[in-house]
Amino acid sequence: MKRFTICIAAVCLLLTLFAPAAFAAETEGEDGADNRCGENLSWTLDGSTLTISGSGNMDDFPDGAPWADSRESIHTVILSGGVTSVGAGAFTGYQNLTAVDFGSSLKEIGEKAFQSCEGLTKISLPASFRRFGPSCFEGCTNLTEVYCDGGMPSFNANCLWNGGTITIYCPVNNVWPEQYVEELETNFHGRLQVLTADGSDPFRFDTETRAPAESTAAPTTKPTTEPTTVPTTVPTTAPTTAPTTEATETPTTQATEVHTLPTPEPEADSGKSPVMGILIGVLIVSGTLSLLLIGLLIYRSRRGEDYED
Repeated sequence: MKRFTICIAAVCLLLTLFAPAAFAAETEGEDGADNRCGENLSWTLDGSTLTISGSGNMDDFPDGAPWADSRESIHTVILSGGVTSVGAGAFTGYQNLTAVDFGSSLKEIGEKAFQSCEGLTKISLPASFRRFGPSCFEGCTNLTEVYCDGGMPSFNANCLWNGGTITIYCPVNNVWPEQYVEELETNFHGRLQVLTADGSDPFRFDTETRAPAESTAAPTTKPTTEPTTVPTTVPTTAPTTAPTTEATETPTTQATEVHTLPTPEPEADSGKSPVMGILIGVLIVSGTLSLLLIGLLIYRSRRGEDYED
């Protein structure tokens, strides 16, 4: 009986020691690496398609994203409906990336997120989108078309500087304010044009100019007749509705009453699972049984000593 009791105590102690390790293994990816890329986001790689699932903001990656070892094999990126940002440096220099599905809740693209992704030719951004981070698409030399389904976002320094020309398409039913479009095109020195989604051009400026088509590199000098240097500042805020008359004062905050952000899709609780609850219960029961059995062994040992006396 005494040996049987000792065996039970040993099993309980083993469960207490190894159950946490089993739970940690459950939260790891198939390759043994943590697949989290945000507080409530995780990533999976299936062949050449990288999928970001969950809801909320993606982390920034100053030293490279956790999927960086597979950068050569990633051709497509898919963001689930709840992803609200792309982290800084997430896909910098992914030469073979050719398509990105930005989902339905994206608000912001971080600094240098897609810098030098030369495989991208066009992108489509949801109505919720609000901000291009600095240099987020800089050096994407083949990116020539950007489709925006919502109000005018903010454009930060060099965010769409591709070395050539680029066209942005805004919604037909929500034409962007003319004065901000003029400022944007001016700051990009004729290398950027804004049209509506049907291809028409409602923006006519007396000072409108276009850069020569053959010029692909950003010059380092600025002549007095026509500026051609890389833009360093662009409009940072703009309303999302098309005013009927020209605005006379630049707003300091972006109006969002027209485009209500979609409610993020519900997701499974990635941090907790039934297995976790079971493991916690096993830990508690195992610890309790261990203490009781150890106490019983001590008690039986003392009684055996008393009988011997």
